[in-house]
Amino acid sequence: MKRRRRRSKQTGELKSPLPLFDVQATIGRPARPGPMLFGDVESLRAEMARLGIRKALVRHFSCSDSGPFLGNRLLTEAVAGCNDLMPAWCVLPDGAGELGKPADFVSRLIEQGARAAWALPRKMQWFLEDWCCKGLLDALEERRVPLMFSYEDTTPQALDQLLGNHPELPVILLAVSYRLNRVLFPLMERHPNLHLSTGPPFSIHEGIETICERFGPGRLLFGTGLPTCEAGASISALTYARIPARHRRLIACGNLDRLIGEVRT
Repeated sequence: MKRRRRRSKQTGELKSPLPLFDVQATIGRPARPGPMLFGDVESLRAEMARLGIRKALVRHFSCSDSGPFLGNRLLTEAVAGCNDLMPAWCVLPDGAGELGKPADFVSRLIEQGARAAWALPRKMQWFLEDWCCKGLLDALEERRVPLMFSYEDTTPQALDQLLGNHPELPVILLAVSYRLNRVLFPLMERHPNLHLSTGPPFSIHEGIETICERFGPGRLLFGTGLPTCEAGASISALTYARIPARHRRLIACGNLDRLIGEVRT
């Protein structure tokens, strides 16, 4: 008998039977807030509680709008003491010397409680290729810190090179469109260290089922896009996907728990 999500008559809470761990959430306020935006930690946690999301890996809008170092500091301060929120620090390439020694920067990232890195190379005018950031990529790979970025921030050629040159670096691709299967599937065949978020705009018809059948359930990570996106679509897509329960649980939380557990602290 299938378990159904339950709505509380008193609070309107949606109780998911899955122990969800969101890989695609953000706090803070961007330069141009949208109509669905809430920026503070308390509001994010309240929405997570309403939806039954157990934990979230979070980024900070200030990293994009004001700079990574300020954003990382604000993020770390904001989630301090929140066991259900885990920071993902924004990173820069090492070629210009902004990071100092990449290994030291990655050590600080881990010491401050972050368990993932986040890159915005297109907006910050750099490239995810060894000639630009090999020191950073080597340091992240050495400590097994997952690196997250959107598909639009790179090219298929650069992504193929990154994955091949750094096979022990977990890469999490965000903002995966249904139009990208013809590119991503060959890359997933070649590189087992490539993972995809199911957060927006991952609105692929039977996309979860197809990827699980072809590559196994270990390559997908549950994401919502909170707070700029409504999380219900992502939860529903996973809840009602025609896959075994053990696969659903891996995508809901097990795969991200594993990747974070493999970080060398």
